[in-house]
Amino acid sequence: MKYIDCRLVSVKPTGISNFILKVVSNIDSPDCFYIVNSYDERLPSNQIVVKYKPFNIVDFIKFSFWLRSEGPSIYMSMFYSGSLLSFEKTKQMMVIHDLMYKFVPGFFGSKCRTFLARMYFDFIVDRSLQNCSVIFSVSDSTKKDVRKIYNRDSIVIGEGVTLNVAENKFKFRRFKESFFLYVGNSRPHKGLDEFVLGYEKYRNNGGEHSLIIVGNSKKFEVEGIRSIGYVDDLELSILYRESVGLVFPSHYEGFGLPVLDALNHETPIYCNSIPAFMEFKNSNIRYFQTKDPDSIANCLSENVRFNPDEAGRILSRFSWGKTSKILKDMLNEEN
Repeated sequence: MKYIDCRLVSVKPTGISNFILKVVSNIDSPDCFYIVNSYDERLPSNQIVVKYKPFNIVDFIKFSFWLRSEGPSIYMSMFYSGSLLSFEKTKQMMVIHDLMYKFVPGFFGSKCRTFLARMYFDFIVDRSLQNCSVIFSVSDSTKKDVRKIYNRDSIVIGEGVTLNVAENKFKFRRFKESFFLYVGNSRPHKGLDEFVLGYEKYRNNGGEHSLIIVGNSKKFEVEGIRSIGYVDDLELSILYRESVGLVFPSHYEGFGLPVLDALNHETPIYCNSIPAFMEFKNSNIRYFQTKDPDSIANCLSENVRFNPDEAGRILSRFSWGKTSKILKDMLNEEN
């Protein structure tokens, strides 16, 4: 028996949940069983429902003993919570999406709260990794982080495009003016507040493009900014195609899926020069320093002529089929 841990599958469109759904749909194998907290029709039917939550320490311990009693030949976790225990007859594997909680200052809030939360997560993450013979990273950037923190090597598996191009992309125009597009929340590591300072300077310097913020309801009292909250995939695809560019000021990402989605929609990208984004470097991307308003303002003033050949070169490196094949091949290897 081979167990794939899918307990972070969610009705919310989170990055890890989407990763699991995309990968499992390609792996689907009769000798694989999928561990979940509640039955999910989007996954294959051979699911094992357990009550143990992956990031509850008590459940983490209980889950480890449950897994030992099950005795699968392979256990693969799709996130960085696995087993407290090692098992002689079970080969353990794990996918690392990012180590953001270790690198982003104040990730959990105050210094005290962040210190305690890191200790809490370290107990789960460190022990899970200790028991894994194979580790996967979603990017070269994450691979370097895993090496730096744990002195462990990992296999880079990449990800793929998540947002398909809408067939009826010219059905309507929601905004008459030209605009930059931001997709995401306003958590501190996303750099949105700092980006707005740079955008305001861009406007003061005569910049005319508006800024449309999707996925976040926070209001900014700056001319040209609109926060429209969540939209469905069809409208998001249309917004990508209609925008003059995607802006991505994040201070830390494990991969950076919106960059792939933008390239797939033939949309230029203006983003922070962090390692994860540098992996996509091509003529369709312009880089700035999120902490420098002048850098942002100057970057946004550049007009990018989209080069589909350059985008195709990048997109050809990433697909869910390639990601799934690496994982599936490892599942099929003998212990």
